[in-house]
Amino acid sequence: MKGTKTSRLLKLLVINTIVVISTLTVLDFAFVQYYSRETDHTRENLNLRSQLDEYKEYDWAKDYWKEHSQFRNIYKSFIGWKGTYFEGKAINVDSQGIRRTLNTSSSGSATKIAFLGGSTMWGFGVNDENTIPSHFVQSTDSLYVMNMSQLGYTAYQSYILLQSELNQGEVPDIVVSYDGANDSPVERKPYAHLWETRMQERLEGMDFENKPNKVVWMTGLRMFTHKIRSKLKSEPKITSNPEKVSVSKEENQQAALELLQAWRLMKSLCDAKGIQFYCALQPQMHVGSPDLSYLDGTPFKAFWEGQGAYIQYYD
Repeated sequence: MKGTKTSRLLKLLVINTIVVISTLTVLDFAFVQYYSRETDHTRENLNLRSQLDEYKEYDWAKDYWKEHSQFRNIYKSFIGWKGTYFEGKAINVDSQGIRRTLNTSSSGSATKIAFLGGSTMWGFGVNDENTIPSHFVQSTDSLYVMNMSQLGYTAYQSYILLQSELNQGEVPDIVVSYDGANDSPVERKPYAHLWETRMQERLEGMDFENKPNKVVWMTGLRMFTHKIRSKLKSEPKITSNPEKVSVSKEENQQAALELLQAWRLMKSLCDAKGIQFYCALQPQMHVGSPDLSYLDGTPFKAFWEGQGAYIQYYD
């Protein structure tokens, strides 16, 4: 009789355990699916630039920010990352990671010009028709323009990319490098790209030391609890001044030297191939006396006021 009672208790315990685990698993799966859709839906609104009034007058703006939230980069050896194939209304990138330029000439007999740089040259915030390369090509009918720039690139990354493209047979007649802002020493170390720390964090525990893998079960439930904790916390004011960053004179000198070295290396590559090379120091809102009245009442005004040291190395 006692054995029967114990057996029933064990059976009940096993059944309850299975029910609890099954319920948690179903809930976890449901939360993962829900938050995945929610992330895809809200990513387009995460970038504060999408909320600027200036975009209200452009009919392509909504398509751009939606597609920008969907656009992805892929890891590439030596250069860190490169854009992947994407086909949309405002953003189009080919299989080689090259963004579409509205050329007026075919690539056949026309002089080829390649633009290098970071997000400004790539066209962050604008559709294909309004990138710098697309605007440039409208001023001539004798050039074929290639937008070889990539989001977030430093000049040194552009140099490595140029070397790779030349080795693979993509040889333009003219190369223009448009760099400066991303080479600031505020967010990176010398000869490192802007995503180095992010990649190190993602790769932690995946090296040859065979560290134990982290538990990935209950991802959805952990996302749910994180959301609850976030709701309970007071939301930060995005208009408050960001923390000022201090950069030493030596770090600024190193950043300036690295930029110049990258340009000299690009020129050497181009000279060896008979390519004309031009470099341009990217205009930046922390330098000179630009009209920034359009930033009044936006978080970017606070960024400008709090990050004066961001671009001191330009001097």
